[in-house]
Amino acid sequence: LQVPAVFAALTSQVALKARLPVRLVPPRDVDTTLVGGRQEVDASWEVAVDPDTGKIKALSYDVWLAHGQGEDTQKLNVHLLAAAIDEVYDIPAMSVTFHLAKQHLANRTAVRAPGHFEATLMMEAVLDGVSSRLKIPVHVLRERNFCRGRINTSGLNKSLIPQGHMEGYSNLALWSQLKSKTNYEHRYNAVQEFNVTNAWKKRGISITPARYGMMLAPGNAARVDIFKDGSVQITVTACEIGQGLHTKVGQMVSTQFERELGSGPPMSHIRFLETATTQIPNGGITGGSTTSEAAMFAAGDAVQQLVKRLRGSAKKARGYKAEQRSKDGPWFDLMHATFSTKFLDVLDVPKNLSAVGLHLTVPTEMMYETYGVAAVEAELDVLTGETRVLFAHLMFDIGMSYNPMVDVGQMEGAFIMGMGQCTTEGMSFDATTGKLLTNNTWTYKPPIACDVPESFTVELVDMRKQRLHNPIMTGLMACAAPILDCCGIPWVSTKTDKAFKSAKAIGEPPVLLASAVQSAVHHAVVAATGRPLKDCYLPVPHEPSRLLPLLEAQRPGSGGAGDDTSTATGVSLAC
Repeated sequence: LQVPAVFAALTSQVALKARLPVRLVPPRDVDTTLVGGRQEVDASWEVAVDPDTGKIKALSYDVWLAHGQGEDTQKLNVHLLAAAIDEVYDIPAMSVTFHLAKQHLANRTAVRAPGHFEATLMMEAVLDGVSSRLKIPVHVLRERNFCRGRINTSGLNKSLIPQGHMEGYSNLALWSQLKSKTNYEHRYNAVQEFNVTNAWKKRGISITPARYGMMLAPGNAARVDIFKDGSVQITVTACEIGQGLHTKVGQMVSTQFERELGSGPPMSHIRFLETATTQIPNGGITGGSTTSEAAMFAAGDAVQQLVKRLRGSAKKARGYKAEQRSKDGPWFDLMHATFSTKFLDVLDVPKNLSAVGLHLTVPTEMMYETYGVAAVEAELDVLTGETRVLFAHLMFDIGMSYNPMVDVGQMEGAFIMGMGQCTTEGMSFDATTGKLLTNNTWTYKPPIACDVPESFTVELVDMRKQRLHNPIMTGLMACAAPILDCCGIPWVSTKTDKAFKSAKAIGEPPVLLASAVQSAVHHAVVAATGRPLKDCYLPVPHEPSRLLPLLEAQRPGSGGAGDDTSTATGVSLAC
């Protein structure tokens, strides 16, 4: 059973018995114990690589995913992982074998960027391992393995999510721009110099790419109601959960009215009702990061219906003399013109200013790719195993953002959340009873203010002119879209102005950029030990308690290289 179902069953039974409203609020430690979080992953890999160039020829991964007592979304996560694991790398031969493991633990579930985040960490771990073994700078190794040109496939065959093409491929342009902006080569050399002259502090630096495949599902609905006083009420089938969905939908409504009629409602006069089936039935889920844009497009469809009914009033309002105009703006002139029409100068003419819009995605636009890059410099305390992020610079190709303030917040939060998964948010269980030991903030440590990178830069960039498109697929899609729409296959698509399709999703994809933190710490540990890690493996999360065993030989009194206070690098050995 899922946790919400258990709580719903308990409260409904008590309410039925007591004939009273019942509210169940479990203590935070109970709530944390019942929610399993992200699935556990144990993966091993083998790689065939050209030792001179670092070009990967073949890669095989064996992956175990532990999902707790129930499956939840774990079978879907397998396919998401398979669709994302090749990232932006051109690997001629690649296979992944998945196994699902049931546990006598709380159910695991989908967490921000399910499958994709795990896939990114797994792929970048391969590059980090190969880099440390071949002694090729990891950023150079990544560049040598990037997909090039316009025709690149994405994902693996035999997956529920079919193999696709990297449309709008902007990774190369992003990578080049970030290296230039951060003066990356200079930073890399400075880190190497620092490690030579410091015994008990070691630094690592890395730059990593990210690719996240999106799906813009059909079926989101929105209702827009206009009142006589000029206020606008909006209901959507999507949920506002802090991602700025209501803000973006409100902007969409106001902007579209402005574009079509010359005046739109101020944001201060727009309110949202709670999402509920009593408002609009048969809505879809809120998830996958594209719900905001789908809700925007649904609201835009409702606005188009209202625009047709208001054109006559808009023409009348534009003819108002200066003394007739409202001091509050042209939108209120439009409302006056709309509601001042009377039959025989006595009876108000009824107005239908309510409309429900439904977004049905153009089939050829249902799937698209997003790209980002991150550069991170991290420092390791060899004596304590503690790490800190000194520098992080993120860039994401979003196009023209609908709301930069909202999107930057999403990008910052996603990165910090991913960083927490890599650094501090470990889960521990009693080996005998299986009881969760990290069930409160005394024992479970999400990032706090002091964990934010000391230098933290986030950029939303518009790379539409630099994106590489597959000319064959672009041509096929351009031909197929109008034919499918004309035939109503699988539906007649909602008409949305291209001006409103300027931005890509931003909610989940930036989580993947936290792989740069994991990579930077990996290379800091390698610098401390002077050798590649055993099995090229760095734990996730790399908490101090899990890093210290890797650094044991470097600590004073261990008899290792660390007893020489002039250096803690040791000797170079093959793992």
